[in-house]
Amino acid sequence: MAAGDEELESLLRNFHRFSQGYKDALMEAQALRVDCNSESKKREALESHIADLNRDNERLRRLYTETLFKFTNKILSCIDGISLSSMLSFFTCEIELMEGL
Repeated sequence: MAAGDEELESLLRNFHRFSQGYKDALMEAQALRVDCNSESKKREALESHIADLNRDNERLRRLYTETLFKFTNKILSCIDGISLSSMLSFFTCEIELMEGL
Protein backbone atom coordinates (compact mmCIF):
# COMPACT_ATOMS: atom_id res chain seq x y z
CA MET A 1 0.00 0.00 0.00
CA ALA A 2 2.99 2.27 0.51
CA ALA A 3 3.59 2.40 -3.27
CA GLY A 4 -0.04 3.38 -3.86
CA ASP A 5 0.23 6.14 -1.25
CA GLU A 6 3.39 7.44 -2.92
CA GLU A 7 1.71 7.45 -6.32
CA LEU A 8 -1.29 9.27 -4.88
CA GLU A 9 1.00 11.76 -3.13
CA SER A 10 2.90 12.34 -6.40
CA LEU A 11 -0.37 12.76 -8.29
CA LEU A 12 -1.58 15.31 -5.70
CA ARG A 13 1.71 17.27 -5.90
CA ASN A 14 1.49 17.33 -9.71
CA PHE A 15 -2.14 18.45 -9.54
CA HIS A 16 -1.22 21.16 -7.02
CA ARG A 17 1.62 22.42 -9.31
CA PHE A 18 -0.71 22.40 -12.30
CA SER A 19 -3.43 24.17 -10.30
CA GLN A 20 -0.96 26.77 -9.02
CA GLY A 21 0.39 27.33 -12.56
CA TYR A 22 -3.16 27.84 -13.80
CA LYS A 23 -3.89 30.34 -11.00
CA ASP A 24 -0.63 32.21 -11.74
CA ALA A 25 -1.44 32.34 -15.47
CA LEU A 26 -4.95 33.57 -14.71
CA MET A 27 -3.60 36.31 -12.41
CA GLU A 28 -1.09 37.35 -15.10
CA ALA A 29 -3.85 37.46 -17.74
CA GLN A 30 -5.97 39.65 -15.45
CA ALA A 31 -3.02 41.98 -14.80
CA LEU A 32 -2.41 42.22 -18.55
CA ARG A 33 -6.08 43.02 -19.13
CA VAL A 34 -5.91 45.83 -16.55
CA ASP A 35 -2.72 47.16 -18.19
CA CYS A 36 -4.36 46.98 -21.61
CA ASN A 37 -7.43 48.89 -20.37
CA SER A 38 -5.18 51.49 -18.75
CA GLU A 39 -3.19 51.94 -21.96
CA SER A 40 -6.42 52.20 -23.98
CA LYS A 41 -7.64 54.99 -21.70
CA LYS A 42 -4.29 56.78 -22.02
CA ARG A 43 -4.49 56.45 -25.82
CA GLU A 44 -8.04 57.84 -25.84
CA ALA A 45 -6.95 60.77 -23.67
CA LEU A 46 -4.02 61.48 -26.01
CA GLU A 47 -6.25 61.28 -29.08
CA SER A 48 -8.67 63.72 -27.47
CA HIS A 49 -5.79 66.05 -26.58
CA ILE A 50 -4.47 65.86 -30.16
CA ALA A 51 -7.92 66.71 -31.52
CA ASP A 52 -8.10 69.72 -29.14
CA LEU A 53 -4.65 70.86 -30.25
CA ASN A 54 -5.61 70.52 -33.91
CA ARG A 55 -8.74 72.64 -33.32
CA ASP A 56 -6.72 75.26 -31.46
CA ASN A 57 -4.10 75.24 -34.20
CA GLU A 58 -6.74 75.79 -36.89
CA ARG A 59 -8.40 78.58 -34.88
CA LEU A 60 -5.07 80.32 -34.30
CA ARG A 61 -4.09 79.90 -37.95
CA ARG A 62 -7.33 81.59 -39.03
CA LEU A 63 -6.87 84.35 -36.45
CA TYR A 64 -3.26 84.91 -37.52
CA THR A 65 -4.21 84.98 -41.20
CA GLU A 66 -7.05 87.43 -40.54
CA THR A 67 -4.82 89.67 -38.43
CA LEU A 68 -2.08 89.61 -41.05
CA PHE A 69 -4.62 90.44 -43.77
CA LYS A 70 -5.96 93.41 -41.77
CA PHE A 71 -2.43 94.62 -41.03
CA THR A 72 -1.48 94.36 -44.72
CA ASN A 73 -4.57 96.34 -45.71
CA LYS A 74 -3.69 99.07 -43.19
CA ILE A 75 -0.14 99.26 -44.52
CA LEU A 76 -1.42 99.47 -48.09
CA SER A 77 -3.88 102.18 -47.08
CA CYS A 78 -1.06 104.15 -45.45
CA ILE A 79 1.12 103.74 -48.53
CA ASP A 80 -1.76 104.89 -50.75
CA GLY A 81 -2.33 107.84 -48.41
CA ILE A 82 1.34 108.82 -48.49
CA SER A 83 1.37 108.49 -52.25
CA LEU A 84 -1.75 110.64 -52.62
CA SER A 85 -0.32 113.18 -50.19
CA SER A 86 2.91 113.33 -52.21
CA MET A 87 0.99 113.74 -55.44
CA LEU A 88 -1.12 116.51 -53.90
CA SER A 89 2.01 118.34 -52.76
CA PHE A 90 3.56 117.93 -56.18
CA PHE A 91 0.50 119.28 -58.00
CA THR A 92 0.11 122.11 -55.50
CA CYS A 93 3.69 123.18 -56.22
CA GLU A 94 3.05 122.89 -59.96
CA ILE A 95 -0.06 125.05 -59.70
CA GLU A 96 1.78 127.63 -57.63
CA LEU A 97 4.55 127.71 -60.23
CA MET A 98 2.01 128.14 -63.03
CA GLU A 99 0.23 130.92 -61.16
CA GLY A 100 3.56 132.65 -60.60
CA LEU A 101 4.24 132.81 -64.31
